[in-house]
Order: sequence, then C-alpha cells, then structure tokens
Amino acid sequence: MDMIHDIGFDSIIRSMAANESFGDDIVLSDFRRKISRHMQTMRLDAVTIFICQCGEISITVNYRRYSIKKGMLMQLTNRHVIDNIQKSADFSGYLLIVSPKLIQSVFGDIPVVKKMSVNLYFQPLLELAEEEMRYLVSIVTRISKILNASAHPFREYILKGELTVFLFELMNINLERNKNDNLTHKPSRREETGNRFVSLIIDNCREQHELSFYADELNMTAGNLSRIMKTISGKPAGKWIDGALTTEARLLLLKPNTSIQEVSEELNFGDQSSFCKFFKKNTGLTPLEYRNRTE
Repeated sequence: MDMIHDIGFDSIIRSMAANESFGDDIVLSDFRRKISRHMQTMRLDAVTIFICQCGEISITVNYRRYSIKKGMLMQLTNRHVIDNIQKSADFSGYLLIVSPKLIQSVFGDIPVVKKMSVNLYFQPLLELAEEEMRYLVSIVTRISKILNASAHPFREYILKGELTVFLFELMNINLERNKNDNLTHKPSRREETGNRFVSLIIDNCREQHELSFYADELNMTAGNLSRIMKTISGKPAGKWIDGALTTEARLLLLKPNTSIQEVSEELNFGDQSSFCKFFKKNTGLTPLEYRNRTE
C-alpha cells in the first residue's frame, strides 16, 4: 500500500475553504488538497459520511477498526468515537458532515429512521452497488457545485434540497440492505452479547472499569464474557474496556483548561498516579506527553 496520511477531523474543519462549507450546517471535502497529519481522537456532534471512490481509508470507530474501500460508504453519528484515521495516497472520495439541526429538519421524528439509527450505530459501514454509488456521488457533485456558486440567489434552498434527496436515498439503501440482511443473517447469541457489551462500555466506561460490572449486567461470568469477546473480535473483554477508557482519556485531555488531576477524577481513578500509569501502559505516553504532542 502507498504511504498513508493521518487525518484529524479538527484539522479538516479548521482548514475548510469557503466553497467547502455552508454556515454551520454542511461541510463537504473531496480530500484532494493536503490534509494535516495531526490526529486527535474525536466525537463529532454531527452526522459524518465517508464515501470512497478509489483507494482506501481506515478508521477506528467505537474501538473497532474498519477499512473503507472502493464502493463503500461509512455513516457515523454523534455517538461514534473516532480515532486513528488513515488514508492511502491514491484515495479519492468525499467527506460530508451535516449538523444535527439540519438532520432533524430533514427527518423529523420518522419512526423508521430512529430504528435504523440504532442499526447504524453497530454497523456503520455500507457496501454500495455500482449504480447506488454513481447516483449518490452525482448528488454530492451537485452539492459541491452549488457550494461554489456563492452568488446564486437560491443557493441555500438548492443545497438543502439536494442534501435532503441524498439523505433519503441513503436511508432507503440502508433500509433495503437491512431487510435483506435480516432475511439471510440472524445475529448469533454471541454477536448479540458483543453488541450489548460494547453499548454498555460506551455508556459506563468512565465510571466502571472492572470487567465484573459488565459481566453482572449481562448475567454471565467475567470469564465467559471475555471468551465470547475474544472469539468474535480477537480481543478479550478487558482490552475493550481499556481501549474505551483510553479513548475517553484522550478526549478529556484535549479539553482546554482541564488539569490531569481533573481528568483522573472524571474517569473515576483513585488518584492521579494510577491514571498516569494506566495511560502510559496503554498509549506509551504520559498524559502530559500526550497533551504536549497534540497542542
């Protein structure tokens, strides 16, 4: 594979040109210009969509590693923790970021959309048929064109209209794919346990560090839970907890005017020393070294 470049969402947003964003609602980048190699763990308060037309982009989402290849699309919400984004030198595609306010104005309270959002939480990667990809990209291309037409008197209306079409077409693809998947694949009990475990981690890892807590919540022994996670993911349950807690620590260390002691307390460590040892073990850096590196 060609040289891979690290991409930070903060760097992308800060470096947006005027023709790549519209107010606080839409950001669209084709990744053609150089992007900073700086990387920060992120949780974006937005719907974020990667579209890959060529090459490959890899990303850790909610502590799982995904590879987005040609013909694939990834859909992320404000509940996804994003880390370690990398792209191949031959990557081409789009990054579309849409504000929650605009998403709400498009979908409102449509029940099926709410149900589908739960499925997307655990299955953010979507493989598109050639015709599906071609059609979605054609809409994105039109969005890009109108973003460049800053003097157009109806720019706002056209942008929201095109984006609405894109979002509903994408949701329709998700619904069709989910229907087909349900016909051919029923999650095993182990997979269901894994999904519930990951959900519990995301909701509780700042306060609960012990495997026994999660095992009790799932009505099983810690050993059995660890074996299940090792089987379905290649990583024991304890490593999942450590990974989630490390990611939360990185997020908190990025907050300005927050001391390491305050981060330690927020993550329910007994003292700052214990937190520093944990962070060093899982990242190879002390919290202060990590903070200095990301400034």
